[in-house]
Formats: sequence, C-alpha cells, structure tokens
Amino acid sequence: MEGSENATAASLIDPGEAITWCTIFSLEALVAIASNAVTIAVLVDKRLRKQTSILLVNLAVADMLVGIAAIPGWVYFLGAMANLWKNEATVVVNILYSALDIAGHLPQ
Repeated sequence: MEGSENATAASLIDPGEAITWCTIFSLEALVAIASNAVTIAVLVDKRLRKQTSILLVNLAVADMLVGIAAIPGWVYFLGAMANLWKNEATVVVNILYSALDIAGHLPQ
C-alpha cells in the first residue's frame, strides 16, 4: 500500500531538468511572439501588400499562435510531469492536452 502512494507521488522527469526545459521553452515562446509581432507590424504596411506578404503574415500569425497556446501548454505539461505544481486540475489539464494533441494529428 505504501509503495503505491510513493509511485503516484514520484515525478516522471527530474525537477531540475524540467525547470531547465520549461525555462528554455518559455524563452522560445517569448521570442516567437515578439519576432512574429514585429513581422506582422512590418508586413501590414500598405506599400508591401502583395500576395507574398499576405502569405508571410498568415505564417507569422500561425507561428504566433503556437507561441501563445502550444508552447505554454507544453511548459505546463512538463511541469506537471515533474510535480512542479500540484493541484486537482493537473490531471484534467494533462488529459485535455493529450487529447488535443492526438486530435490535432488525426486525418480530416
């Protein structure tokens, strides 16, 4: 009985390693958001409105959404696997994140 309690409390990743990866991914998200915001601001200029710049703006928006939603979700998931934060919502968020990750790769 006591062994099962220790098994559930054990983290899947070393907390020090998880903190390092969370920091790296957080910096990556900030760089993605800032650089794509600058790209959008530059390419929205009326003088640069061509088909190529519209494609680049769409790409920058998609990349910014990755920096806003996907990377922070992964940071939370890594921290939860390392038991960096503990609350009741962690299990629900892990299930939802995994389900969305799997659903995103299904053929349409």
